[in-house]
This record gives sequence, structure tokens and C-alpha cells, in this order.
Amino acid sequence: MRRLVHSMESNSVSFIHTVLSATKKEYGADCKYLPRWRLVKLVCLAADYLDDDSINRGWYKHGYYSFITDEILKQLPLRKNLRATKIPKEQVDKELSTKIIPFLRTNKTNFISEQSTFLHWVHYELPPEEYKEFYKFSDLFLESLKNLSDTRIQVSKEPYNDIADLISSYYPFLKHVDTDVLDVFSNFVDLFEDMLLTSQTRKLALKGMKRIIQNIQEFYYEDIYTGLPPFRQTVIGDEKEEEIGIYSKNLDNKLKDAISQIEDTSKILKEKNLSPTINDYRKLYCEN
Repeated sequence: MRRLVHSMESNSVSFIHTVLSATKKEYGADCKYLPRWRLVKLVCLAADYLDDDSINRGWYKHGYYSFITDEILKQLPLRKNLRATKIPKEQVDKELSTKIIPFLRTNKTNFISEQSTFLHWVHYELPPEEYKEFYKFSDLFLESLKNLSDTRIQVSKEPYNDIADLISSYYPFLKHVDTDVLDVFSNFVDLFEDMLLTSQTRKLALKGMKRIIQNIQEFYYEDIYTGLPPFRQTVIGDEKEEEIGIYSKNLDNKLKDAISQIEDTSKILKEKNLSPTINDYRKLYCEN
């Protein structure tokens, strides 16, 4: 990543600092609502507005994202939010700063909105039309994983049926996903559904599986989900091929970790007698 930062430093760093500087002046005290993850999206959308391809960007885990922007913001260093961060004046383009003001004014309400409103805007309104349903079902699936591992939340008495229905609705919107990633996702789904099937047919409390579910949730998000968003299909910018290369190398490592985690979790389920048997499947079919 350092090589990418150096190769694009003259243009991308200046652009990012200019956008941040203009945002501080325009939003003032409201910059307290702008942590790094929101600023990444602000920079990406500003690049779209100004048709500036010094910023590589594409649609990733939580919407519009730029690896180079995130890296530069980490180096700034950005404090808790933009309000407390000093922007180097020598890297600010005054002419560009003026051009970005209309964009900032038009989108201020969205950028400083509460988290649920902001995420709805980012996930359900902004994505390209062909990927809106992908983000919708991705969020639903992630939320379901989180709820299953939270003992404070009352979950359904038929967790297998609910997840199976959700996954069936999710699959049609994964057509853009590469075969190797989809294979790992399918193996993960089989493992996860097996565990939920056992829980449902044997009437086992999911809270007794909390640690296993939390581990499953973690490696799904950290490893498998990395390969599901349409980043390769949507990335743009002057150095998009280099950006895709960095993403792909990272994804290869993530998939190896995921495969290992799936194998380990499968062994744990067998050791704890939580893998479904023929009787479990018969019981499921009788109930349904």
C-alpha cells in the first residue's frame, strides 16, 4: 500500500486534503459527525462530482470505498473526527476547494445525519442500480448473524428456516461474485445451516453455541464478505488496475483463512455432536 501512496501522492493527497479543508470550512462544528469511514465516502463522492480520477474508488463492504483514501487518512493522522484534525495548508488547492462547495452544501444533511440514516443513504440509495439488492440482503444477513450471537435478543424458534429463506433470497444477487469466492461462501452456508438445523430439530438453545456463532460471524465478515461486494466490477480511477491487484492479493489471503476456519469449525461441531444426522433431516422434513 505504501508504494501505491507514493505513486499517486502528488494528485491524490492534494485532492483529499483539499476536500477535507473545504469540508471543515463549510461544515464547521458539524465536522464532529465525520469520522474516517464517513470521510472516505465523502472523498469518493466528491471525486465523482469533480470527475477526478486521481482517487481510485469502487463499491466495497459498506458502500463506496477507496483504499488509497483510507490509507492517506490514516497517515494524516485523522483524530476522532474531522473537527479535531489539522489539514496541511501547503497541499490545499484553493481553486479546487471553491469548486467542491456546491457538492458539500447539497449533501450536508446526508453526511451529518445519524448513523442509521447515513447507512440507509449509503447502502440503499447511492449504489449502482444493479447492486442495490445485493447491499440490502448483505445487510440483512450480517444483521441475522449478529442477532444470533446476541443473547439479549429473542431469536426465532426456527432459526434454520429463517436463515435458509434469507440465503435463498440472497443468492440471485451474487451473480457478479467470482466462482472461487462463491464456492467458499457456499461451503460456509452449508456449515452454518447445519449448525442451525441441529439447533432447531433438537431444540437446543443458541446461547449455548454463542462462542461458535461469534467466531462464524467474525470470519464471515472479515474474510468471506471481503469477496462478495462488486469492487472489481465497479472500481474506477487512474490506477484502478493497481488497486484491483492490491484488493485481489488481500482477498486471496482472506479466502485461505476462511477455508481453514470452515474446516476447524466443522471439526468443532462434530466433536460437540452438533453436526446434523439423518434423523435431524427427517425431523425437519416432517415438521415442514
